Amino acid sequence: MPNFKYYYRLPLTYEKDYSSKVFTADSNMAFDFAVPGLHESDESIFLSPEDRVKMVQILNGQLKASVGGDIVYDPTLQTVMLNGKMIIDVRGWGMLTGGGGYGLEPLTASKIMDDFGNWIADTLSGKIKN
Repeated sequence: MPNFKYYYRLPLTYEKDYSSKVFTADSNMAFDFAVPGLHESDESIFLSPEDRVKMVQILNGQLKASVGGDIVYDPTLQTVMLNGKMIIDVRGWGMLTGGGGYGLEPLTASKIMDDFGNWIADTLSGKIKN
């Protein structure tokens, strides 16, 4: 099975004044932070731009910290949850399966996205030291 780190290359980039989108080192979509109007407010936590920057720094290994609370990955929704509410929507399906991307089979692509989502949750919670 392919390693998600081949497809979701670090360092991740996030422009706090631009959007909620986070990109891989090769400019592919990695994930979206939850945003009002796009995600349901009663099912999501909307983080400040400063908290988003800190999370990306943790994932890149630039900040040695963890995020408090119960952080888990939900493979059904392909989202990272904090205390039962969505904070991150894992992206990259088109990159993984598309003809202009890697052209992977759906089951392989889904597994890669799940591995990436689990890594995000484990890294932010401090289970993995990046």
